[in-house]
Formats: sequence, C-alpha cells, structure tokens
Amino acid sequence: SQKTGICAIIHIADSVKMEGVDIELNRQTAQTAEWLPVRVAAVHLCLNNAYVSVFKTFILAIMPRDLRVRSRIHIGSPTELQYFLMSFGIP
Repeated sequence: SQKTGICAIIHIADSVKMEGVDIELNRQTAQTAEWLPVRVAAVHLCLNNAYVSVFKTFILAIMPRDLRVRSRIHIGSPTELQYFLMSFGIP
C-alpha cells in the first residue's frame, strides 16, 4: 500500500489572467485528486508576485478539504520560492 504519496508543486506566474475562466471546469479539475490512483500527500502553491496572491483564496476554495489542509502557499521571487521548497526537502 502507498504510505506517503506524491507532492504537487503548482507555480503560477504573474501573467495569469482570469478572463474566460470556467469555474465549474476548474472545480472538476481540482477534484480529480479524489480519483487519481495515487495519494496526494501535499501541495505547494508558488506565486511570483503579491498581486497574484489574490488567486490563492480562489484556488484553495476549489480544492477538496482534505487536500486544502495539506497545502502550503509561498510568495516570492524565483530564488525565494526555491529556498521555501528546499526547507521542505524539495530540491
């Protein structure tokens, strides 16, 4: 049986636009973690810019609750993001 699972790293660039986003499609996509044949142990959401951090609430809202509690949000430059991930043992 699988004990630890995978760690998802999501990097959202500051050029992301919310125009024409299908919220229901995004909700269904976020729920795919429930039927994947692997366990998602953690999610790291990396944001380049404080302005983009507005999306963190939206993204966390569409995540299933059990995945949301194992999620971390990191905001900073690419170098800072790399150091944040390294503090969790991710090279």
